[in-house]
Amino acid sequence: MVKRSKLVSVIIPTKNRKKMLLQTLKSVLFQKYKNLQVIIHDNNSLDNTYEYIKYLLKDKRIEYYNTKKDIPMWDNWNLAFGYVRGDYFLRLDDDNIIYKTFISENLRILENKKIDAITSLAVYLNKDIKPYVFFKPNNKLIKLNEYNLSHLEFTTTSDSNFTLYRTQMIRNVIQNKKKQIYFTSLPDRYMHYKIAEQMNKKNIKFYFYKKIYGIVRFDYKPNTKFLPFNLYLGLKEKNYYKKFQDCQIQINQHVISTLNIFLKNCLNNNLKNYIKKNLIHPNNFLLYVIRGHFFYNDKPQNLIELFNYFLMLFYYCVVYLFNICKFNNKKNLENFYYHIKSLFNPSMILRNLLYKNKISEKNWSKTIDKILIKNKFKKPVDIMKEDLPGFDYLKD
Repeated sequence: MVKRSKLVSVIIPTKNRKKMLLQTLKSVLFQKYKNLQVIIHDNNSLDNTYEYIKYLLKDKRIEYYNTKKDIPMWDNWNLAFGYVRGDYFLRLDDDNIIYKTFISENLRILENKKIDAITSLAVYLNKDIKPYVFFKPNNKLIKLNEYNLSHLEFTTTSDSNFTLYRTQMIRNVIQNKKKQIYFTSLPDRYMHYKIAEQMNKKNIKFYFYKKIYGIVRFDYKPNTKFLPFNLYLGLKEKNYYKKFQDCQIQINQHVISTLNIFLKNCLNNNLKNYIKKNLIHPNNFLLYVIRGHFFYNDKPQNLIELFNYFLMLFYYCVVYLFNICKFNNKKNLENFYYHIKSLFNPSMILRNLLYKNKISEKNWSKTIDKILIKNKFKKPVDIMKEDLPGFDYLKD
């Protein structure tokens, strides 16, 4: 059993999401494990966040901080981490929730097996499609290596919101003068790359637990316009690409940008070579970038945008057929097949055309109430009927 003296710190960075934050905060306060330090770090919200959750702040486990000015997201996360006192910590976005046994059960595993970090499954909710999980839950505990962890991060098939860390391990891995652990536009994924880089050197034990422990709101950031098709052709030029690194609607741009920043600083040559050969293969780079806008953007608003939409779809298929002939080994083919299978989904295309693709604060709260209070939750679809082809890290 886990000793009650073990303090777990929970970081909840927030900005202008008071109703979602309330649901997130309740899911933490209702945990079976009670020895918690709950750090709410408000990035200058303008929606009366403090007044909205004030009645819960009477709980002595909660600490509320406000930046009083707008700062970059990763700076807000770092400031929150600066208040961590726990032996273990969890960072939780303000629009996700964790099940009441998440901390108690995962902490017990960390303590008993002397593990440094453990990440779990979550259910993903979209507005107009059935809830889904990436892997079929089977309660298996699987040890990850540096390649496994990097692959999970690049394919975004894991979620750091459901990762419990040993605090000292993080401080040992991320060493810099400012004692900051988060960097880049995807700071949690960058941190995991840094863990993977030093996993062997520092004997870090990182496990994947194939059990569902929470719910994720799929966070769309739709553009007001569906961008022209010829824009993507320019992404082959490095200088043009740099203009898109901070595009707030383009999650795949964030993924590529974060990985490139990591590679520039990576001292693990084996890991660096693996990433270059298997994760950012030049034949699928452009397709990966196109997918990011193609699936995460709002629906076309007029005939011109609709034309660009289908032109991009046609180009995507042509490039796919052209590049698949270039692969000269089975692993590259399987890796490419995985991307196509997981992201090139007809239901996503129809959703883009027919729906707004956004879960608002209001309907998010209603959905969570149904799940947590009324117990009305359909079984999520396993979108990976089998584990990733060509990679053995999720095999039993």
